[in-house]
Formats: sequence, structure tokens, C-alpha cells
Amino acid sequence: MSSSNSNRQQVAVPSRTAARKTGAGQSTQEILSDHTHDNIIGRLQERQVQQKYYHDQHATALPSLISGQQVTIQNPKTLEWKPAIVLDKAREAPRSYIVSTSSGKELRRNRSHIRQVPQPGPKQVKFDLKSNQVRSSSAGIDLPISIPSQPNPKSSASPPSPVAQPDSPTLEQLNQSPQPQVQEVSM
Repeated sequence: MSSSNSNRQQVAVPSRTAARKTGAGQSTQEILSDHTHDNIIGRLQERQVQQKYYHDQHATALPSLISGQQVTIQNPKTLEWKPAIVLDKAREAPRSYIVSTSSGKELRRNRSHIRQVPQPGPKQVKFDLKSNQVRSSSAGIDLPISIPSQPNPKSSASPPSPVAQPDSPTLEQLNQSPQPQVQEVSM
């Protein structure tokens, strides 16, 4: 047995306190010296500033809501959007609102889970006198509506004339013009 022990090579085992070299050429003590409390806090703050910079490039602030405004809220479990009414802004959270559902429940929801209900905008009506059509647009949708021509009971030979105003074109001038005249009316 003693001969088998003599055949083994002696391997030096480093002590725990000896400085070992890492792959980067720094000793463990040098690496640990970089991890001081102030250094860690400074690096953390640098990372947070960088995260804020990249987040703020695409983030937008949502408009605030007013009491009584109709909204839709998202159910966190089903992800469905249900109608509700804003009651008040929550006091304890800066981006939260108290809303009332159609069933009468009062819930607190974060602003990111509340959508405004679009209010109908002004309706635009355009009259095309040449083609005798009305174009009604509401919320960006253009709907052509045909108006049937009605014969004038006073004169069956001539088509109905528009109400005469000073400096307004006659019906013959309108029919001869190359482009249709369009008049916009807001309702």
C-alpha cells in the first residue's frame, strides 16, 4: 500500500485565503473590492436611468378622466371590456380611478385598464348639386345618399332651380361647369 501512495503525484491545494486568478486576470480580492456598497448603488442608478430613457421613448401619458364620464373597463380575469362610469379619482394611487359598473359595483381600476368611450363628432354633410347626391360623413365614414329629383309643380318643362341668392350660379352654369360644386354643412 505504501508503494501505491508513492506513485501518486503531489497536488498543491490552494488555501481559502490565497488569491486565485480568474479568467479575466483579476484576483478574487480585486473583484470583491469592486463590489463596494457605493459602487453597487452607483451602477444600479446608472441602469435605472438607462431603463427610464428607453421606456420614455415609447410611453405616452393617458389623458385624465372626469367624474360622470362614460368609459369601458377591462375585467382582469376575462380581459373583456365592460361599460362603466367614472365616479372619482382614487386618492391613494395617482393613476387609478373609482368607477361604477352597470351592475352598480364600485371598482378601483388603473388608468391603463380604462378606455374612453368615443363621443360622436360633428356630422359633415356635403351636397353635390351636379349629381344631385348628398354625402354624409360621421367619424370618417363617407356615405353617398341619392336624392330623387322632384318635378316642379309650377313648371313641368324646366327642372327645379336652387334658391336664388346674389352672385349664386344658375342651374345652367352648374351643369356646364367641369367640376361638381360641393357645399359643406356641419350639423
